[in-house]
Amino acid sequence: YITVELPEYAGSTAQGKACSFDLAVEVVQGNAVVAGDASASKVYLAEDQDALTQALKDATDGETVVLYGSASTWNTAEIAFEGEKTVTVCGYDVGTLTVNAPYGTIHYYINYTEKIDKAIVADNSLHIYGEVGAAQVNSGRIVVEAGAKVESLAAIPSANSSVKVDIAENAAVDAVAVDASAENSSTNLTVAENVVLPSLSVEGTGEVVIENKGEIEDTSFGDGATVSAKVTNEQTLRSALQTNGSAVVLENDITVQD
Repeated sequence: YITVELPEYAGSTAQGKACSFDLAVEVVQGNAVVAGDASASKVYLAEDQDALTQALKDATDGETVVLYGSASTWNTAEIAFEGEKTVTVCGYDVGTLTVNAPYGTIHYYINYTEKIDKAIVADNSLHIYGEVGAAQVNSGRIVVEAGAKVESLAAIPSANSSVKVDIAENAAVDAVAVDASAENSSTNLTVAENVVLPSLSVEGTGEVVIENKGEIEDTSFGDGATVSAKVTNEQTLRSALQTNGSAVVLENDITVQD
C-alpha cells in the first residue's frame, strides 16, 4: 500500500481529488554492492552510534545512512565526518543530536528531533526536512526546508566563524536567537517569501545581516548589536523599513511603486 502525507501548509486543497501512481521499483539490499554498476550508491544501516560513526566514515558522496534498531537507541546521536561529501540521514526519531561535519553537507530527514545541541557544518550545509524542538548552529549554514518546523533556533557563531540561517518558503520557525558575542563572528539570516517569523532577537556586537522577503513580527536587538537589512527589491526594502534598529543596505537600484 501507499500512504501519501501532505504537509500542514497544504490545508484542505487536496480534499475530493484523486490521483494515480505508476511505480517502477528496483530494490537493492542495504550495504550491498551492485556489481558492474559504478553509479550505484549504498544504503548503510546503523543500529547504534558505533555503526553510525563507521557508516559515515565509509559513505561516499550522495549515499544514505538509516538509523534503525529501536527508538531508545537514538536518545543521543552524533553525525561526524571529515570529508567533503553529501550524506542523507533518515530513520528513527532522535533525542539530542550533535553535528560535527565542517566540510560536509547533510540532508536530515528524521521525522522528529528533540534537540540539535551543536552543529558545525560547511557553508552548504545542514538541511532540515522534519521537525526539531530546539536547534543550535555554531558554524556553517542551516536550511529549514519547505514543510519542516523548528520551534527555536539559536545561531551562535564561534570566534572567527560565520553562521547562515535560511528559512525556506513554507517552512516554520517560531523563534530565532542570534548571539554574536564571539570575536570576529558574523551571522546571515534569510527569510523566504510567505514566511512569518514570530520572534528575532540579537545579542552581541558581531555583524548580523538580514534578508527578509517574508515577515518578522517582533524584533529585539541588544545594546551594541550591529544589524543590517540587505535590500534587493521593493519587497525586501519595505520589510527592512519595518525592522526596528537595523541599518538598510541597498544591494542595487530599486524603483518603489506608490
